[in-house]
Amino acid sequence: MTDDEYRELLRLLTRYAETDLDQFDHWEIESSYGPVYVDFSRSVPDTSWYTKVVPPAS
Repeated sequence: MTDDEYRELLRLLTRYAETDLDQFDHWEIESSYGPVYVDFSRSVPDTSWYTKVVPPAS
């Protein structure tokens, strides 16, 4: 993934969180290494497990 693609991913995920995410969402995405599980939530998790990412300025 290029830097530009990564920035676009963050931009689109931020847009998704602001426009379509209600309370939570759970995704299973197939990859060449097997399934990847992605969780989105508005509840506060144990934040010590997370890496904070900041979307690029528009």
